[in-house]
Amino acid sequence: MSVRCKFRCVAKTQRPHWKHEEGFLYEYEFHAVSDEGSAENANFFAATPSGSLKVGTVLDGTFGVGHDYYLDLTLAEQ
Repeated sequence: MSVRCKFRCVAKTQRPHWKHEEGFLYEYEFHAVSDEGSAENANFFAATPSGSLKVGTVLDGTFGVGHDYYLDLTLAEQ
């Protein structure tokens, strides 16, 4: 079974990379969309899980604060 969720990037933080003196780590925080903003958001709000997500990366600009993203959850084979 697979579930598609829709999340909005709500925050970005930056801190020094612990292994590279001149590099940074970026953490993006996401919240499930609410029923506001569009009919599609209302459909996702009514049918998919709610929650929050934090994603870390060394690449700046991977996600944009205020932008929506789909998250597909599919069972991984063991």
